[in-house]
Amino acid sequence: MPPKKVKIEFIDGDGNRHTLAVEGRISRETMSRLLDYVELMGGSQPPLKPTTPLFHSKNKFERIKQIILHELADRSFTSHDLRKIYEEVYGEEIGLSTVSTYLLRLSEGGLLNRSGSPSEWRYLLNSSAVGPRPRIDLID
Repeated sequence: MPPKKVKIEFIDGDGNRHTLAVEGRISRETMSRLLDYVELMGGSQPPLKPTTPLFHSKNKFERIKQIILHELADRSFTSHDLRKIYEEVYGEEIGLSTVSTYLLRLSEGGLLNRSGSPSEWRYLLNSSAVGPRPRIDLID
C-alpha cells in the first residue's frame, strides 16, 4: 500500500491557525492523536457517533440539531434530506412536518440560513453561529 498523506487545518479559539501534516503509514492511533490535539487546542468538538449514549438520549429536536452540526454542517440540505438521515441513524420514523417545524425554529434562532421557496426550502448551517470547523484533507 502506498504511503498516505493527511493534512488538518483549523483555527483555535484565539484565532491561531494550526496546520498538521502527516505522511506515511497512518494508523488509527496516529489519527486519534491528531484529532486529540485538535480537540485539545479548541479547534473542534469531537463528533458524536450514533453509538454514543449521549446521541441516543436526546429528544428529537436535539437529535436533529446534532445531525445538522455533525453530518450536514458543510452543505445545504432540505427537510427531506434531514428526515432520511434521521431515519437511517436512529432507525425510527419521524414526520416531515416535525422535521420542518424544527428546521423553522433553528432558522429563526439563527443556527440555520434558509433560502428557496416554501415548496422546497434549503437550509445551510450559519457559520457565524458556530465556530470554524477543522479541515481534514486525505491526499493520495
